[in-house]
Amino acid sequence: MSFVRNLFLCVLLILPASPVRAEHSDATLLTFLRWFEAEGSYDRYEHRIHIPPPKRLTAMTVGEVLAWQSALRKARVKSTAAGGYQIIYKTLNDLVRRHRITRDTLFNAALQDRLARHLIDDCAAARAHSNTAFANCLAGIWAALPLVSGPKKGLSVYYGIADNKARTTPANVLAMLSGQPFSTKSTRIARETGGAGETSTPRVATPRYVRIRNAMRQTAQAAENRTAPQTWVIDPYAME
Repeated sequence: MSFVRNLFLCVLLILPASPVRAEHSDATLLTFLRWFEAEGSYDRYEHRIHIPPPKRLTAMTVGEVLAWQSALRKARVKSTAAGGYQIIYKTLNDLVRRHRITRDTLFNAALQDRLARHLIDDCAAARAHSNTAFANCLAGIWAALPLVSGPKKGLSVYYGIADNKARTTPANVLAMLSGQPFSTKSTRIARETGGAGETSTPRVATPRYVRIRNAMRQTAQAAENRTAPQTWVIDPYAME
């Protein structure tokens, strides 16, 4: 009996963590992202959007949100970022397709958290390497986060494009990822204001494909990954 019990315990040790436990492990990261992207609100949309949604985002279905975002694109509104994680139309449409999310699903807090976890999973390789690599990969997804290493440390990957700026510091991001105390005080009042680590010097907008290619290269280099980098399927704050 003791042999069987020990064998059972060994099996438990090598089994992967359950999805529920994995989700709970990212609760702090989700709170952090949501705070700096949308000041904690699941109903927030980007400040340049002058055509509000017909009702609260969390009361809309995925299909309704996509229809509203599509209308914004047709009206040439400069952003479609919406929700607690400021997901744009192209990214939301891609997530819905890739993960087979039905369009009648409510765009509520639970679904928005689920979508954010899918985006976090795109950084799995970097996460397995180090917090620095993981943080830099997250910065390629969320414009409010700064790069934590390299020549552009402290800057948003998308700085100089569509008014995007980092809203917190590298030290704060790394503290959060390592389980240390961190601050939810933003270093920016709004994205269009300047801040520490960023100058007011205008920058020439880099073409979208170049930014994605550079982000892929930086992530692979940070993780010392010599194999082909993962496909970068998101460009959340580019001018659409």
